[in-house]
Amino acid sequence: MLERSIKQIQECERRIVTLSSRMSREIGKIQGIIPFEGFDELGLEPEVQICSGDEIIVCCNGYELVLSAVIEAMRERGYISPCDFPMDLTYRY
Repeated sequence: MLERSIKQIQECERRIVTLSSRMSREIGKIQGIIPFEGFDELGLEPEVQICSGDEIIVCCNGYELVLSAVIEAMRERGYISPCDFPMDLTYRY
């Protein structure tokens, strides 16, 4: 019985690793597709991540945008800028 449980755990682990690898590749694709403008000038680098297991977000300098907001900004203007984030990233203290 113990061996069966161990085999089940190992099989689950194998599937999780495979899915995680696939998710990472898909996140990378999204990262490469989103047109980011105005970040280099500020020394910022936005990054696409998965949050809470199933929510895709774009993070930059501690601030987040959900993917639906990213898509909306792309539809309106064609790109994502630092001004799209909840705290305007162009603001300098």
